[in-house]
Amino acid sequence: MRVLRFSALCLAICVASNALAHPHVRVAYQVEPLVQSNGIRALQVNWQLDAMTSAQIRDNIDLNKNGVLDPEELQAFAEGNFELMKPHQFFLTVEQGHLAQPIPFEVHSYRAVDAGHGFQGGVHISFVADLPASSNHTDIKVRFFDPTWYMAIQPRPGFGLAAHHDCSTELLSETRDTSMQGQQVVQFLFVQCAKGAEVQPTAQFFPATEPTNGDAL
Repeated sequence: MRVLRFSALCLAICVASNALAHPHVRVAYQVEPLVQSNGIRALQVNWQLDAMTSAQIRDNIDLNKNGVLDPEELQAFAEGNFELMKPHQFFLTVEQGHLAQPIPFEVHSYRAVDAGHGFQGGVHISFVADLPASSNHTDIKVRFFDPTWYMAIQPRPGFGLAAHHDCSTELLSETRDTSMQGQQVVQFLFVQCAKGAEVQPTAQFFPATEPTNGDAL
């Protein structure tokens, strides 16, 4: 379990070091809004980890050294990483579309998948962030950010939104006061969905054409 814990630490606990001034882990994210008639009810999130981080994770969680990440190894890694990421709120902020008012969320269905090597490869982490049942927002701001800059979390090309005919997205920049870096220009993913849309979650998604992701990060 020591080796498994080290892999989880590289994605969560290490970010607590303020001395690390540049990214050591790169993440390409994609979100899929899950919409019901009264608004966006949840976000399905996919993180694609860079090649070096993925290789380190593969080496550390392959405890039986069979060269394959077995389902139980991936599940154990996901469960350990979930507990470590939870105090950091998964580096996720969700806000009302035209305000800086945060929207609370609850994360579940946290899992890890090894997508192999190549542009679509790397270790992927996916989860669902549920918004309150009373939420009736049709537009929200989504932001993934590590204030220590240990992790660089950027949207996939195309603004990080899964293909969706009822929703659109725009990458916005705003000047905000940050807790550790003072006043900074920060980026948000502005997601807007048509009213009355009905969307059901999918188990997992790996886009077919993203030539600058995965092992190319």
